[in-house]
Amino acid sequence: MIKFKIILLGDEGVGKTSLIKKYGGFVGPEYGKVIGVDFGHKRIEINNMLVWLQFCKVNQDPRFKYLRPLYYREAMAVLFLYDITRPETFEHLPNLITSVSEDTPKMIKFILIGNKADLEEHRAVEREIAEKFSKTYPNFVLFEEISIKTGRNIHKLFESLARLLLKL
Repeated sequence: MIKFKIILLGDEGVGKTSLIKKYGGFVGPEYGKVIGVDFGHKRIEINNMLVWLQFCKVNQDPRFKYLRPLYYREAMAVLFLYDITRPETFEHLPNLITSVSEDTPKMIKFILIGNKADLEEHRAVEREIAEKFSKTYPNFVLFEEISIKTGRNIHKLFESLARLLLKL
C-alpha cells in the first residue's frame, strides 16, 4: 500500500471537514472550530495498487502558526478550498498560498478546489477566473469544482490526485 499525506486548507466554512466526511473516514470532533488539526483517510485502488490518502485539515488561526509546519512535513499535496458563492474565500487564497509556500517543500503539489458547484445560481467566483488563477502559481497541478453536497466530481478529484502523485 502506498500512503500520501494531503493537507486541506481554506477559510472557515468552505467545506474542508465536509469533504473529509463525504469522501472518507473522519477522525476528529463533529463540525465546529478545529483546535489544531483534524484527520481523515480514504483507501482507493488505482491500476491494481492500493493507495491510502491521509487527509490533514490544519487550522489557520494565527495562534497555531508555529504548529503548521509540523503537519506540512511529509505532505505530498495541499488542497486549497474556496466557496464559489463567497468571493472573499477566493480572495484570501494568495496570502494563504504564500504562507504555505514558505513552510512546504518546493515539489509539493497544489490543487485548487471550488466547492458548492451545485449552487450555480449563486456563483460569485467564475470558473475561468479560478482556472487562470491556478495557472499563475507553478505548484498548482489541478483545478476542480466540486459539490460536497451532491458528491459531484469528488471521486474524480481524488482519483486524479492519486494518479498525479503516483505519476501515472
